[in-house]
Amino acid sequence: MKMKTSDHQWNFLQDIARLIEFAGKHKCYKLTGGQLERPQILQDIYVKQGKSWTSDSDHLRKLAIDFNIFIDGDYIGNIKIYTLHKDKIDLLGYFWESLSPYNYWGGFWKNKDTPHFGRKTYKLRTGKEQFELMERYLEKYREFTTEGTELLDA
Repeated sequence: MKMKTSDHQWNFLQDIARLIEFAGKHKCYKLTGGQLERPQILQDIYVKQGKSWTSDSDHLRKLAIDFNIFIDGDYIGNIKIYTLHKDKIDLLGYFWESLSPYNYWGGFWKNKDTPHFGRKTYKLRTGKEQFELMERYLEKYREFTTEGTELLDA
C-alpha cells in the first residue's frame, strides 16, 4: 500500500526529532532552525540564483529541512570549516540515513549541501543496503568512542 504524503511527513518529523535528540546528547553538536517548507516561487528563485539545481525540491512537500549546524562551536557554512569537522558532520549524516531507507543527507552529494536532511516518498535503499548503511554508521560511531574523542557528554 502506498503511503500518503502526510504519512511521509509524519515519519520525517519523527526522524527529525531523533536527529535533534542525537545531536543534543553529544556536546560537539548544535542544530538551530533552518528552512522546512519552501514555496514554489522561492524555489524557482533559488534555481535562478544557482542556490538549487531543481525546481522540484522536497522542501515543497515539507520533506526536507535545512539546519544551521555548529560543531565544536564552529558554524558549518563553508568547505574549509566542513573539512575541519568532516568526521563529526558525516556521523550526523550516517545517523540520519540509518533511521530510514527513505532518508538522505545532502552532505553525501557531489555538490555538498550539509544543512540538508530530506526524505523521499520512495525507498532509496534495499533492506540489505539499509543494513549495510547502519553498520557503517555504527562503525563510525565506534571510531569516535574508542579514539577518546570529545563526542559524548561526560
